[in-house]
Amino acid sequence: MQNLSYTVTANWLGGRAGSGSFESQHLRERLAGPTELGGTGAGTNPEELLVAAAASCLLLTFAAFVERYTLPVSKVELASKGEFESTTRLRIVRIVHNAVLWLEQGPESEQALSTLNMLRRAEQACMVSTAIRNNVEVGLDAVVRRAEHPS
Repeated sequence: MQNLSYTVTANWLGGRAGSGSFESQHLRERLAGPTELGGTGAGTNPEELLVAAAASCLLLTFAAFVERYTLPVSKVELASKGEFESTTRLRIVRIVHNAVLWLEQGPESEQALSTLNMLRRAEQACMVSTAIRNNVEVGLDAVVRRAEHPS
């Protein structure tokens, strides 16, 4: 595999209640501190972006596993939540992913168990999870449902 690099440019005006933006090749967003931390809430923030990075990394890593191992996955739904605490400083303590895997066969099938195991392996292999491991607890809960196909 080749080495990769990504460039992000960013700017910020003002103090905590200020605003800014960042841009990369495929993303352009406004930045603002969350209202809970004295910001305006008028844009995304690093906390939200970290949870989004973990969620999207899990999805894309799992998609690669689905392709590589020919898993019978029709669709994946994922809701991820970042939990933060503020003692002397704000820090993320946990990211919990809740997944629904839609399979050709139902949850009682043998393939359901192996697909759930592959999802767990994808979480372990994801670059973002690897980068935050030992600093942030990452949880994963998943259920399997049978994909319905219209007749």
